[in-house]
Amino acid sequence: MVNESNSANSISFIHAADLHLDSPFSGIAEINQKLAHKLSNATFDSFFNLIYLAIRKEVNFVLFAGDIYDNQNKSLYSQLQFLKGMELLNESKIEAYIVHGNHDPLSGWSAHLNWPENVHIFNGKEPEVKVFKSNDFNVHIVGMSYQEHHIKDNLVKQFPAKSKKWPLTIGLLHCSVGNHGEHYSYSPCTLNDLNQLNYDYWALGHVHTPSILQNNPPIIYSGNTQGRHPGETGERGCYLVKMDNPQIKYTFQSTSTIYWDCAELSLNGLNSESDLIEMLNKHIRTVKNEQTDKSIICRYKLVGKSKLSSILNDEEVIDNILKYFNDDQNLDSQFIWIDRLRNHTKLPINRQNIAQRQDLLSEIVKLVDEYQANDDDLTELFETVSTLFNSNDGKRFLQPINKSELRTILYEAEDIILDQFMENDE
Repeated sequence: MVNESNSANSISFIHAADLHLDSPFSGIAEINQKLAHKLSNATFDSFFNLIYLAIRKEVNFVLFAGDIYDNQNKSLYSQLQFLKGMELLNESKIEAYIVHGNHDPLSGWSAHLNWPENVHIFNGKEPEVKVFKSNDFNVHIVGMSYQEHHIKDNLVKQFPAKSKKWPLTIGLLHCSVGNHGEHYSYSPCTLNDLNQLNYDYWALGHVHTPSILQNNPPIIYSGNTQGRHPGETGERGCYLVKMDNPQIKYTFQSTSTIYWDCAELSLNGLNSESDLIEMLNKHIRTVKNEQTDKSIICRYKLVGKSKLSSILNDEEVIDNILKYFNDDQNLDSQFIWIDRLRNHTKLPINRQNIAQRQDLLSEIVKLVDEYQANDDDLTELFETVSTLFNSNDGKRFLQPINKSELRTILYEAEDIILDQFMENDE
């Protein structure tokens, strides 16, 4: 754990990034406007959680590693809210060091605001070195903002190596280290590029999932402070860091106010609607016990084999379940909202028993087995269906498939047919 009290030879700070203030949440307003309003405030709520954390922990400064705002034409409201946070830090004598990223480059519109003296914004022309001084203990912070939205150059190559006169040095940058498929690559660099500069800590932004790329020296993505959509599950927040030369300790701190719970729930063995409601209640209670200080938005994919499969194909049934769980939620306080249920369950059908029958369904099962077992037959089928995928209309609407994907499609087609004809089969 990080010791919150600072001796004369130590400092503490918060490393944060990707606040994305004013970020829109799509697909919710159509369902519930009050919930949409709650979500629209979530990035601001998590930001102030960060500010109050810094004040409570009595840190020396806060690092912001880019994408404070969600858009380069940031709203006046989001700028005023960020200003309010900086003023709160200033009242507690906490410095703020800021670089801008691809979402909020310096070239974007900014209001003419009077920033308090604790705010230090790095330029976008070249790396700057800013010095934090406390009790004769200096920390050199090297950073650079994005001047424009698209930065394809490796900005790390412009950063100076650590000087012998710099006892502790922190790099502050919004960049892509290695290959991160979930994000576009901006200012791409490698771990080796960062390590060559001999800095004591790299405070990075851009990747939204909290990630420790290296422990010695620490090279860390703090992640975003609030998950903004169902793809950003798990804890979101910042890192609390204490530098006590030569020791560096860091702990993750949650700041989000809304937690996305997206999961696959197995319905294997469930036989009634009561079983399903009980299972959902049990899962939700577990999540609530783990996230006691957050509101929760749930999206569940129902899988497995259950007698409920056919019933759950009825959208009205799904809507009734959502209404049952959501009607009693008070959106003015902490809530648990099931936003979506997707039915991917199958009926508990015994293929072997069907194959032994003498009817149409047994012929379908046998035909699928023959294609799976005989590669020549599968190749012939593949060549036949390829004409559909390769036609002019097919290319407009369909992605090409390979033989392995065709095997999967055959089983999926069999499942659909059997489900339709065997709803009452045990």
